[in-house]
Amino acid sequence: MKKNNSHQFIQQLSALLDANVSLIQALWILHQEAATFSRTAIMKTLSSLHAGRAFYQAIKDFSVTDEVIQCVSVGEKTGRLAENLRALSLLLKEKEAFKQQVIQASIYPLFLLGSATCVLFMMLWAVVPKFASLYGDKQAIPAITHAIFRLSQMMHQHVYLIIVTSVLSMLFIVMQWRFLLGKSPLLHRVASNFSVANASRTMTYYLNAKLPVYNAISHLVEKPGLHQPIWRQCLNDLAQGCSLHDSLNKSNALPQLFLAMIHLGESSGTLTERFQYCAAHYHTLAIQQWQRCLRLLEPSVLIVLGLIIGFIVTALYMPLFSLGEYV
Repeated sequence: MKKNNSHQFIQQLSALLDANVSLIQALWILHQEAATFSRTAIMKTLSSLHAGRAFYQAIKDFSVTDEVIQCVSVGEKTGRLAENLRALSLLLKEKEAFKQQVIQASIYPLFLLGSATCVLFMMLWAVVPKFASLYGDKQAIPAITHAIFRLSQMMHQHVYLIIVTSVLSMLFIVMQWRFLLGKSPLLHRVASNFSVANASRTMTYYLNAKLPVYNAISHLVEKPGLHQPIWRQCLNDLAQGCSLHDSLNKSNALPQLFLAMIHLGESSGTLTERFQYCAAHYHTLAIQQWQRCLRLLEPSVLIVLGLIIGFIVTALYMPLFSLGEYV
């Protein structure tokens, strides 16, 4: 199933199961209303169920995330399939909204940065060579103008090398984003809050599904994230009898408020509610910090672009200031 169809399917299935409709009947109802592609997938699921397979095994045959499979598996084993699907539907909806907020907040600054790069490339590729041919070699030109001409000439000679280097640089940034975030305190803080929000949201879902804390964290560490090593170490500590708060408190990377909420949740038996609060709090905080970073990026790009273009234009027109000496 496609991602959007999968979200809608889970939401509708949970609503039907909440209405005390059996799983087979619920799937038949969704089969009648589904699109062609989803209808084929649901029919395969029904055939697998009639063959005696469990529901979580049946849905493995088509593309759903491990999170969905785990949700169905836990729900079938605990008799809370409807509740788990409802919680998963809310979790996926929140994650999608979270993703859309980040994308919407990033569109304009990234568009501005891309436009600035294109403007600089076009000036060095098309405009500077015309000035170079205009001045020629008959008159002495300032060193700064000669440097701009030389840069443009190198761009024409090594354009493929520049493209390959740019692509490799972007791949490096994508692969080493955690290391690069660690070098920027502001971006690292944003990524840390994003990670805490996602981990808290996932823990809320698993604890609502009545999984023990150890089992919930064992599923959490399977997902990549900034704090994955911390949660992996926490899993080992829990196996040795350490409390969740004492284990997480060993690391200085997690916010103090988050640790205080975990301690309060463990001591009062409200761990699920504390994780739910942290998910909402750090989600809002991360979005606000990300938007603040982007607001700083916009004027920075404009200032740097203005300085570079001003430098190039000044270098191109400097020989005209001494044109009278050659008349």
